[in-house]
Amino acid sequence: MPGLFDDVSITPFATIVVSTRPRPQSRPRVYKSGVVLSSSKPVRLCKRDIALACRAANLPAKPSKDVPVLLELETVIPIKDKRRHGRLHVARPDADNLLKTVKDAIIDVGVLHDDAQIAIAAVRKVYGPHPGELVIRLSTLSQSIG
Repeated sequence: MPGLFDDVSITPFATIVVSTRPRPQSRPRVYKSGVVLSSSKPVRLCKRDIALACRAANLPAKPSKDVPVLLELETVIPIKDKRRHGRLHVARPDADNLLKTVKDAIIDVGVLHDDAQIAIAAVRKVYGPHPGELVIRLSTLSQSIG
């Protein structure tokens, strides 16, 4: 069985470091009054922090729509117990919901055209110091046809 990256060339595109508490994107909530909430205040603040970091990072022009992208996300979940810093985090929030928050934020700020460009995504969750951190690495992919 071939490896995941055997026929793919990876070219780093951008690294964005955000000092914020990682927040998972929640599901939309519909209330009896008809009000629909798709994001809580902490999620909106996390997305704002990601947008500010993207703007401050002075990123290169986004790749064209047909270029596949690798998104690597490292989330540092804050915890007071220093003995657990650096250890893998296996509780909530879920990795896929953290990834959704980041994808929404980088699309909103214009780092990529659409999240459909993301062909490969990887998430790593570890414990760390307060307030937490997101490290977003983006790379363009080219596939060798052979």
